Amino acid sequence: MILNRLISLPLTPKHLKAMALALMLLLIMAISIGLTISDYVEKRSELVASQEALHQFEVRLSERHGKPSLVDIKSEDYIIPVSSASIAAADLQKNIDTLLSASGGSIQSTEVIPSDDATPTNQIELSISFTIDEPALQPALYAIESSRPAMVIENLALRQIAQVDAGETPQKLQGSLTVRSLWMGTNP
Repeated sequence: MILNRLISLPLTPKHLKAMALALMLLLIMAISIGLTISDYVEKRSELVASQEALHQFEVRLSERHGKPSLVDIKSEDYIIPVSSASIAAADLQKNIDTLLSASGGSIQSTEVIPSDDATPTNQIELSISFTIDEPALQPALYAIESSRPAMVIENLALRQIAQVDAGETPQKLQGSLTVRSLWMGTNP
């Protein structure tokens, strides 16, 4: 009915120009939407192909070097697998003590830093005082930050315990640091 009315209306050159302009705008919009969709499909297929190539590369790399690929690593590998904050703190202290002892250092004291409202859930933080020989410090810090579960070192402070002459035993350092890690359980 509306179409019949539109057809029966007398069309002036002004109306014809407006209709032609509207049709051109519709055509331009259809072309741009079509190009946008085809560009999206093309980019999406490139992304999928890149992801597949990366996965194949990771698999080949892990087969060659005998290491787990990134797809085999689970978040549980980086989180202390316990159900309470006190057990997490003890486990974190044991891990750090093991790593420092392996480098020739020793823990003097450990304190659990209480979490506040700004601290993310299931995060444990320890303040640790230790002694270590100067040459062993860098390997010990690297061992802590590269081990699993993941540990982050903050607020490292060092001081020399005693001055030694050249050619004698390595200098002893006394240090303190804060270490943070995540534990798996739920907070009460």
